[in-house]
Amino acid sequence: MKCYTSGVLLALCLCLAGPGQAEEMTTLSPQHKTASELAPVLQAAFPQAGVSAFYQQLIVRAPDAATLAQIEAMLARLDTPVRQITLTVEQRQLANTQGWQWDADGRLVISDGKAGGSLALRMAQLHRDSRLLNRSMASTLEGGPVWIQLGQSRFYPVWQAWPSQGLLVRGGQWVSTGTGFYARPQVQGEQVRVLLSPQASRFQRDGSIAQAGVEAEVLALPGQWQLIGESRQDGSSQQAGLSESGQQSGSQSYQVWLRVDIQ
Repeated sequence: MKCYTSGVLLALCLCLAGPGQAEEMTTLSPQHKTASELAPVLQAAFPQAGVSAFYQQLIVRAPDAATLAQIEAMLARLDTPVRQITLTVEQRQLANTQGWQWDADGRLVISDGKAGGSLALRMAQLHRDSRLLNRSMASTLEGGPVWIQLGQSRFYPVWQAWPSQGLLVRGGQWVSTGTGFYARPQVQGEQVRVLLSPQASRFQRDGSIAQAGVEAEVLALPGQWQLIGESRQDGSSQQAGLSESGQQSGSQSYQVWLRVDIQ
């Protein structure tokens, strides 16, 4: 039996070991993480052993020396310094519209038995591209949650009138839109597992608010951009008549990219 401690912990180890037992027992001192955090993880990984937390000490009782060595090796992998992680999220919204339209306008004039007139033909081509890029960045400790939001606000005026009293009141309210994400990163070996929930909203030309979002749990390699979500919408319209005709098509896409940096 091994027991590297003194005082109260030594007495506690001896009491738990009991006489005549062939178990291996020791106390381990985590350097970076709390014993109460590590004890249930080690206990779940080695159900044949006993692992308990006593202040900032782990009291370990193993059935043999080999199991104790495995517990010590796993503790060395788990008891790492808490690192700072920087998350960068890009939300890219792309829109494309193209089409054509023609129309005819004319008039016929009959005067003194003579006819005359004019005819005008108009044709137009349409092509429009737009791109909206939002980038959010935040730093947090490993395993900690973080939320970032960037956006804009717009004031919508409201007029109220009471003609009988001759009153005209001007007011309004602020409406906000923005982009943001909620994330919780956790390092797993050479990768980082991130629970990520980005949201985006923006003002349209008609004053309405367009929203888009995606939720995912991903594994990311540090220092590399990774596409973690995408949505796309395509549409077309056509108009035909005696004096005018046209066609229009367009597409909209929404992408979410993630980059993780460990410091």
